[in-house]
Amino acid sequence: MVKKSRFLNQQKIFALLLAVIATGILVALFWQTYQTGNDSQILEGRDYTLVEKPRRIRGEKIELIEFFSYACVHCYRLEPILKDWLSNQQDKIAFVQIPAVMNEYWTILGKHYFTLQRLGKLDSNHMDIFNAIHSSGNTFDSETKLFDFVKKTDIEFDSYEKMFRSIEVESELQKSNQMARRLKITAVPTLVVQGKYIVKTGRGMGLRRTKQVAEFLIDKEFKIKQAAKRQG
Repeated sequence: MVKKSRFLNQQKIFALLLAVIATGILVALFWQTYQTGNDSQILEGRDYTLVEKPRRIRGEKIELIEFFSYACVHCYRLEPILKDWLSNQQDKIAFVQIPAVMNEYWTILGKHYFTLQRLGKLDSNHMDIFNAIHSSGNTFDSETKLFDFVKKTDIEFDSYEKMFRSIEVESELQKSNQMARRLKITAVPTLVVQGKYIVKTGRGMGLRRTKQVAEFLIDKEFKIKQAAKRQG
């Protein structure tokens, strides 16, 4: 009888453990659905915040800004996701990348971005420095290191250095910093939709979820724009 009773108690404990495990799995599945659910579950405050002083955006397209840094691994991972998505959205979205210049290292990288842009070399060289940093382990925290890297590319170095030190690039840096301050950007990557919404990033907000929230807000603004156009 003692052995039988002990066996029954063990069975009860085992059944209880299974119930606890099953409950844990259900909770985890529910939380995953909550985190990566459909558009109807995208909520202000949790998935995005409103810009305190929205910018007025003109034109037919919806503006999408990405504040980024070449030094940011999350920006590096987000890049192909955005590129793939935006390739079929050019008639709807005006995409703008703005390098964040929150410290000296990021400022050097920001100057590199604007230099490439001014020289018309951005499309062909944009991913090279991303890959050099995050795939090859390089750090370009000085102009010397960056220049040594550029000299190994097909960019004409004298033209690059002249533009790198130009007033035009310095002006772009200042505008970039002013925009980040106005929108209170504190981290990268950060997406800003139509000058009104800041998509939340960070822990619990995967990169694909970030893209999903941005897409939801863009669709929302596009419908508002279309409705206003019909009424006008």
